[in-house]
Amino acid sequence: MEALQDLKDVGADGIEFTPRPGELESLGLTTDSIKQLLRQSGLLVSAHYFSGPFHDPTKKAEIFRQAQEKIDSLRAFGARNLVIGPPAAPAGVSRLEVITRMAPVITELGRHAHTQ
Repeated sequence: MEALQDLKDVGADGIEFTPRPGELESLGLTTDSIKQLLRQSGLLVSAHYFSGPFHDPTKKAEIFRQAQEKIDSLRAFGARNLVIGPPAAPAGVSRLEVITRMAPVITELGRHAHTQ
């Protein structure tokens, strides 16, 4: 709680908070207990971070499953923003090529999220 209050004291109004599946429970926390801590500090969840092998078409189903988990979690925290981070480029492939390959998947993810 002290860290949240410190953030509020220096002018933050939200945090990027991305709990991994099972992480809250392993710490003895729940979504509701985190929401209460945030309310007490006056902060909001502004976004979740999401990265994965978006450039790999064989991983599309898994990416969409994970994205849905993030969307559901965002909804639980009253947030709407999903920050997308590009993955590291595989050996021999430029980062620009990875970003070019992932663009259609990210576009589709955005359309899916918009319908939620």
